[in-house]
Amino acid sequence: LILLAVALPSTFGQLRFDSPNSGQTYGSPGWLYSTTEGEDAASKLTDVVTSTISAWEKYVSALKVSNNASNALTSYVEAVSSVVGTACVPSDDDQYRSSMAEKIYNTVDSCAAFSNFTCGGHFCTLIQLIRESLVEVQKGDNGLGAIRAFCFSLRLPPSPRCVASQNKSLEAINHTVSLGQMAKYNYESRQSYFPAKEKLDACVDHGLARIQAELEGRTQSVKDCKNSV
Repeated sequence: LILLAVALPSTFGQLRFDSPNSGQTYGSPGWLYSTTEGEDAASKLTDVVTSTISAWEKYVSALKVSNNASNALTSYVEAVSSVVGTACVPSDDDQYRSSMAEKIYNTVDSCAAFSNFTCGGHFCTLIQLIRESLVEVQKGDNGLGAIRAFCFSLRLPPSPRCVASQNKSLEAINHTVSLGQMAKYNYESRQSYFPAKEKLDACVDHGLARIQAELEGRTQSVKDCKNSV
């Protein structure tokens, strides 16, 4: 829930409701759930967001070492390794490798920052949907906990009214993680991830084209030197 607390205030107005949960408002990230149903539903909801963010971060990290320029850098390193001990090794080899690796990493990071993954569109819609559902879960959790404490802790059978109230709270909680609702969340998750991924790939390819060409040219020079020895 911490991620939601960071992402939401800057984008959406705080939804405030009276709540007996330690004086917190519904939608608060530190909500203490009194029922397993509420806690389980909240976990499923937040997992949609955290798994989307995790997938994005993993892809960005992998892209730093699996793009055309990084492949060209690997080829350059292999070429230099094959001529160690000869005059074909560039005098600035170590510094050059570090410089190219840093440029590749920085380019990927810059492209990721402008990929529109977290700054608008479907990801913001996903956050809004999840937060609204968390509010409903917390309201249902609060009601369900109170009903069980009042009606179901007695030795007497609960009244029909208590049973009806419990079922209503359970229905509200379960609705937030129903197949239909989860389909909505997952749609927004996919629409935030895959288009942003395509933009990131295009940005990285364009941003690293010159570096790739430079590395390929330098690699060829090392190979030509080796062949001439």
